[in-house]
Parts: sequence; structure tokens; C-alpha cells
Amino acid sequence: MRSAKIILSLTFVFILIVLTGCERKAEPIDLPSIENVKSIEAITIEGDRVDITESGQIETIMTALIVAEPIQVKSVNDQPTNVDAYGTININTVGESTVVYYYDKNSKHYIEQPYRGIYELKDNLEVILLQE
Repeated sequence: MRSAKIILSLTFVFILIVLTGCERKAEPIDLPSIENVKSIEAITIEGDRVDITESGQIETIMTALIVAEPIQVKSVNDQPTNVDAYGTININTVGESTVVYYYDKNSKHYIEQPYRGIYELKDNLEVILLQE
């Protein structure tokens, strides 16, 4: 009887550990479709302004954003916190603008959509933005 209680208690503790370690990832990123984007305005981490209207460049940047993977850290502020510096991207469609922020932390590249989620990028977005 006593060993059954111990096994039940250990099972309960194990379930709690598993559940607390399985925190839900961020919601999928919410971006306009590539064909609706008219321009992208960015302020780089260094403070330079970049205006993009060429469809090929728009597609490259949007593809980099779309394939970013959600992580288990949520966005709970209007702008990124706990980072040294960040860049801003305004994605403009007819009558609407979507803002995301990007930054580097611990040798990884991230984008953050306020109150939606934080996503890990495969590539350095700053390099993509500055390509001509």
C-alpha cells in the first residue's frame, strides 16, 4: 500500500514537471500576404532608414519573416525589452501598416510582433534589408 502511494506521488510530480516544461509557443506570426505589400520601411539597428518598394526585395524580406519559428517566449510589450538595440520594420499595404521589430540576442536573430510572439529567424534580417 505504501509503495503504491509513493508511485502515485512520483507519477503526479512527473506529470507536473512535464506540463510546466511544455509551455505553449507564440501564436503564428500575423503578416499581410506578400502580394498585398506595397512597401516596407525599416529603421535598422544602427539607425539607418531603408525604404523598399521593389517587389523582389519585398518578397525576400517577407519570406524571411514568414518562415521564422515561434519560440516559447511571449511578447508582452509594445516594443522589445531586455535587448541592447533593435530595428523596426513597417510593412505597408493599402490603408494598413504592420509593425515588427528585429534584434540579435545570444548570437541568434529574432523578430517580435508586439503582444503576439517572438520568432527566431533563420537569417540575419539586417543583412537582407541592406542588400541592394
